[in-house]
Amino acid sequence: MNMLAAGLSIKHDLPMTDAIVYATAKMVNCQVVTSDKHFMSLGDVIFI
Repeated sequence: MNMLAAGLSIKHDLPMTDAIVYATAKMVNCQVVTSDKHFMSLGDVIFI
């Protein structure tokens, strides 16, 4: 997962902690529900 998170961090210009959350969601095939602006343009995210 660390390599996936690192790649997502670079690809989407995410802080590493956000990239870890996003990578974890991708690995378990679920969506991220957040109001964090870093996730706004990403797929599989419910932005509130």
